[in-house]
Amino acid sequence: MSAAHPWSITLESPHQAAMDAMKEVFSAVIVIGIVLVAVFLPVAFFPGTTGRMYQQFSMTITFAVILSVFNAVTFTPALAALLLEKESHTHGRFFTGVNRVIDGGTNSYVRLLGGALRWKWVMAVVFVLALGATWWVYRAVPGSFVPAEDEGYFITIVQAPSGASLEYTTNIMKSVEEIYGKQPEMAGVFSVAGFSFSGAASNNGLMFSRLKPFSERQGKEHSLEAVLGRVRGQAFGITGALVIPVAPPPIQGISTFGGFQFEVLDLGGGDINQLASITRDVAAADGLDEYRLVFNTGAAAGQTVFHTHLHVLAGRAMTWPPG
Repeated sequence: MSAAHPWSITLESPHQAAMDAMKEVFSAVIVIGIVLVAVFLPVAFFPGTTGRMYQQFSMTITFAVILSVFNAVTFTPALAALLLEKESHTHGRFFTGVNRVIDGGTNSYVRLLGGALRWKWVMAVVFVLALGATWWVYRAVPGSFVPAEDEGYFITIVQAPSGASLEYTTNIMKSVEEIYGKQPEMAGVFSVAGFSFSGAASNNGLMFSRLKPFSERQGKEHSLEAVLGRVRGQAFGITGALVIPVAPPPIQGISTFGGFQFEVLDLGGGDINQLASITRDVAAADGLDEYRLVFNTGAAAGQTVFHTHLHVLAGRAMTWPPG
């Protein structure tokens, strides 16, 4: 419509004005559509979790762009011709005021650009400061794949020795509840003995601890990370069982709890002790200093879970030792 209107002022017919306008903008519309599709469509084919997360988003944007381009080169010119046929050069008070506001904004923007061109060095300094602010924000914002967030609750995994009774596991969980009850941010604890993420067993337990609303625990010292930092040491100090408080996953479905899962699989069917030794070697390898081994969910299955708040490794198959 904006492109066809100047042509209609030259006393051309509305139909011809729309045709002439499309000759000017047709190639630009097509090129813009191709560029946007070329940017968003490949995202749908990304491998791993990233591809799954952004697949629907990329396909939605891609098809929206395609439909928009089709509409811009077909229906829009016809609609512009129809509107130009009924155009009236007299406007009411409302639209006259709207046009004045738009014209005023355009004139102000033009004057602002003129002033910026006259003060080039000032604009250069502002640009450098903006780059510095961008760098500061980049450093301040968490840079992991999915940064941990305060979900208002956390999960505690209790793993007693193999063969422990349900009563034994329940008593351990009661000791944990006493520790949690002393925290001022705690609102309640729900405990389930005999069940955990690794399956149902009398030596397993799962606890869900709910924190008070955010309005009642202002400040970093009352955040979920701070609470976990305080209770972890006390929970690890409980003898007779492995008690591990962990944050929930930032996005449900990506992992069982906060952090990520790392599985070690023995393809040769060797001895379980050898598998455990290799797993320890993987945990102690160079470059994995920031990863912390939490617990083994099933030594018989050769699965080992790592928990970290810092990084997420891309899933890939590898042999050990490397090289």
